[in-house]
Amino acid sequence: MTSLSFGAESGRLLLRTGVEGRLARLGHRMTIELTDWTARIELKDELPVRAELTVKLSGFEVRKAEGGVTPLTRADRALVKSNAMRVLMAKSFPDAGFAARQITRVESGFEVSGSARIAGVSREMTVNVAVSEEESTWLLSGLTSIDHSDFGLRPYAQMLGGLRVSDRVDVEFEAEVPKPES
Repeated sequence: MTSLSFGAESGRLLLRTGVEGRLARLGHRMTIELTDWTARIELKDELPVRAELTVKLSGFEVRKAEGGVTPLTRADRALVKSNAMRVLMAKSFPDAGFAARQITRVESGFEVSGSARIAGVSREMTVNVAVSEEESTWLLSGLTSIDHSDFGLRPYAQMLGGLRVSDRVDVEFEAEVPKPES
């Protein structure tokens, strides 16, 4: 068995949020980068048999804010992070993660089924990971969605709920991983 470990230096882990409510036009749709994560994949004959992702929630950076009445200031971005840490209960649960239970080869890569863990709650989910090959690296990418409510979380809201973060958050992952040396 061969083990590969990599993290944020090898790629990006992005969250894309939406806004809901009668005052949604006042809010920002955001792209947030999680900048402190590590992944480990165990390979047998160059095929993945186990995978695990750990994310430190403190590595949270607002990269883009679309819509809204005014642009986000630096102070606004700090407030967004503070509110998100409260929603995610990051003081009690500073990490989130995913542990694969089953990895199945499909045409474009792999179907990875396992358990996502956020705020101490675990839920089963499946993620399709596309894989393309270069000479000395694998390019991995995936896109999935997670609902706050599946993990017992209430999205951030203000103005008596007239403006709130959407329950569904899109999660996008991409990484360039060196192939193990033979």
